[in-house]
Formats: sequence, structure tokens, C-alpha cells
Amino acid sequence: MQQSKTNNHRKNEKIVYLPNQRGQHRNGSTDPAEVNNKPKKTFKVQTLGVLAIGIIGVTLAAVPLVQAYLESDALTQELVTAKELEKEAMQENIQAQEEYKHMQDPEYLADVARRDYYYSKPGEIIFDLEDNQE
Repeated sequence: MQQSKTNNHRKNEKIVYLPNQRGQHRNGSTDPAEVNNKPKKTFKVQTLGVLAIGIIGVTLAAVPLVQAYLESDALTQELVTAKELEKEAMQENIQAQEEYKHMQDPEYLADVARRDYYYSKPGEIIFDLEDNQE
């Protein structure tokens, strides 16, 4: 019975925090009215801190990904250009092979000599009939 009176007596007491050596209460506040508000502010600050660190972490992780994407895009463009150059070189090679085959044909060489250098067969006369209108 004695103990229940003591508990009832403690419930009715008002707790007052005494200042420490620096003039602050146990929770770091100088005003007893701020005793209950401090944990909420600390939670908000901690949440914002964690959020800021998370954003910084995601940003730092994204930078190499963006660089890799840009490098990949540049390499893709180089590959397309190289394939186009290869295609042109293949066409030139095919033309050179055809020209080489023609150069092995004596009739083709005779036609080129007549056309470009005005060579003629024995007993043949070549007339230049180009339009010289100026």
C-alpha cells in the first residue's frame, strides 16, 4: 500500500531538468519547453542527411554509366563509318579486278589504244569526229 502512494505521488510531480555546467539541459537545450521538440528535429535532420548521401551516391554511381554510354555511342558511330569505308574499298577492289581482267584481253587493249591514243591497224585511217563547237 505504501508503494502505490509513492507511485501516485511521482505521477503528480513535475519533472524539471537542471542545467549542466554549460547551462544546458540533458538534451542540449537551454529552454525546458524545447525538451520534447528536439527528437523530431533530429529525426528530420537525420532523414535529410541520409537522403542527401543517397542522392550523392546515386549521382556518383551514374557518372560512370553515362560516360560508358557516351563512349559506346561514339564507338558505334566509328563502327558505322568503318563499315561504309570497307564497303567503298570493296567496290574499288572489284573495279580494279575487272580492269585487270580487261587489261589481259588483247582486243580490249587494241580498242583503248585506238580510242585514247589514236593508234590504227595497218591500212586503217582514223578520223576525229568530235564536236568542236566553242
